[in-house]
Amino acid sequence: MCHRNNYKCYFIAVLLFLGFVILVLFINKETRAYAISEAEKNIEDALLTHRAIHSFVEEIQKPEIYRLKETGKLYPEYFAPEILSFTYIARTFKEFLNEERQKAGIDEIYFKLAASNPRNPVNRADETELELLRQLNAGELTELKKVYEKDGKKYLYYVKPINPNKDSCMRCHGDPLSAPDELLDMYGDKKGFHEDVGFIRAMVSIRIPLERWFDNAHKTTVVLSFISFCVLSALYLTIVMFMRRIDRQQLEIEKDYSLLEANARLREEVERITRHDLKSPLNAVINYPDLIQSEGNLTERQIKDLRVIKEAGLRVLNMINLSLDLYKMESGTYQFLPHDVNVITVLKNIEQEYAEILKRKKIRIRYFVDERDLMQNQILYIKGKELLFYCLLSNLIQNAIEASPEDGIITLSLTTGEETTITIHNSGTVPYEVKHTFFEKYATHGKKHGTGLGTYSAKLITETLGGHIAMDSAPEKGTTLTVSFPSAKKKEHNVSAHLSPTPL
Repeated sequence: MCHRNNYKCYFIAVLLFLGFVILVLFINKETRAYAISEAEKNIEDALLTHRAIHSFVEEIQKPEIYRLKETGKLYPEYFAPEILSFTYIARTFKEFLNEERQKAGIDEIYFKLAASNPRNPVNRADETELELLRQLNAGELTELKKVYEKDGKKYLYYVKPINPNKDSCMRCHGDPLSAPDELLDMYGDKKGFHEDVGFIRAMVSIRIPLERWFDNAHKTTVVLSFISFCVLSALYLTIVMFMRRIDRQQLEIEKDYSLLEANARLREEVERITRHDLKSPLNAVINYPDLIQSEGNLTERQIKDLRVIKEAGLRVLNMINLSLDLYKMESGTYQFLPHDVNVITVLKNIEQEYAEILKRKKIRIRYFVDERDLMQNQILYIKGKELLFYCLLSNLIQNAIEASPEDGIITLSLTTGEETTITIHNSGTVPYEVKHTFFEKYATHGKKHGTGLGTYSAKLITETLGGHIAMDSAPEKGTTLTVSFPSAKKKEHNVSAHLSPTPL
């Protein structure tokens, strides 16, 4: 389903499944614990009812019967278990309660006052209950609560001793000689007698059926598990859809990358062929001035012009070779060994190259070094590569010449110090349409044959040389291009500068 991310999808599916299993186990545990806690509430309710009955019999009913006997309203030997036997009263009450529970469709509660020597055989403790009574009287046990299974059904079993014998209990459970005659006539003088004050003669033995509670817990577990399954399934499907989208995007990126690689290879091949095709006629241009000069009979002006032609041809040849270097700069693979470059010589060569257009537009170029006029033969070295500086500054000066009005002045200011800065100013302005994208690739406006690569390559070369470039343009102050390179003292870098003035 996830195609390229199948492994991740399977891994997520396994994690979600394990999480689902753990969640179901947790829900089942908690719902069963809740079921048991509800059963414990039933036990607590039964015990409270039992204690209330005991308190009523011992504190209200028995004292009243004894008072009636003492006042002669009842004969002294009167005894009726329905009135004077707490165990009889409690057992009968629970029997009526179970009848009502049965009518209501609710499970009966096993409630027994288990005694070691009861008068009524119904209350006789079984072997397990006898052992528990022994432990209660010995102080080894105070109460018992546990879940156990009987006849294939689970119960919550609870054991709690009744209150120990009081003085008021001794007339019926102490010496038979003190017991009412009717009690002796009914039960004899063996069962239920010869007990001491503080003796625990019986315990409450309760069994609450857990099947109904566990059924409800199971239903709750099933419902919550189903909801959890739906939620986790929806989460998994969402993750799968998201990963499939990532797959598609990765495929598109890979296709685009493959296309870019193919384009890059094609571009490199075209540029290689172009360079080869251009170099053949260009070599003739470069070598032809030497051939003409070898024939002699040339004036100084002609020799100078032939030298200019040859140098221009060499620069064009270097620029053709540089086209591949610019591509490497874009891809971050360009490497070069810096050397000292006299940028003033570079600037003068560029001025000479554009001499014709400068003359036609009547534009003058003024040079300043550290706010002073350029001295004759002054030298300013910056570490870098001469061809890179030439391409960089040639692009910027060409833009300045094209933007300057006729009779304009282009100012070239060079400043040394913390940074070596070259500032090119002209009175023209940059069009608003390209002002914010001036150094971006293919950004051009208003030029018939403009490619938008000049300032982009200038920025690329500046950054390759370790510097930074900026532009500021406004109608009232013209356009200023600033190229700065960090000083070697400020930062270890490939670019550094020093000034060597030669006085006139």
